[in-house]
Amino acid sequence: MDAAAETSLYMKSAYREFIGQGQEYFYSPSNMTFSIQGSAGQVLIQVGVVYDGWTLDFRASPSLTNGVYDKLASVNSPYMSVTGEHRGCSDTTGSFDVKEIEFDTNNVPVSFWTTFEQRCDGEVPSLTGEILYNAHRPVILQAPR
Repeated sequence: MDAAAETSLYMKSAYREFIGQGQEYFYSPSNMTFSIQGSAGQVLIQVGVVYDGWTLDFRASPSLTNGVYDKLASVNSPYMSVTGEHRGCSDTTGSFDVKEIEFDTNNVPVSFWTTFEQRCDGEVPSLTGEILYNAHRPVILQAPR
């Protein structure tokens, strides 16, 4: 049986981290709008209203596939940027782990799931999180002991 598709954004910002301002965030379609666009090499997700919400941009050349991307660069591939509430980084480091990605026949993303850790402008505090867009997180049931 297939798990139901899930759309949500969870982020946790370390103390003194610039983008998240040391806060925790959770959004789902019940409290925020989500949109996705992109191509085989990029997934761009908007959460909320542009400029007042969050933008999550993940890229890899020639295409994004399942796996860990940990050698991020500002101008080359792979690349990640999480911005929001009028805050962004000039340069990002960190990593992301694509757990699910699916494109339609026109290479437009239809589902996406990744975890991420972003450091802004060489700073040590990080913003960590998980974004799911129409993704299928496995349900793990355990019998009581």
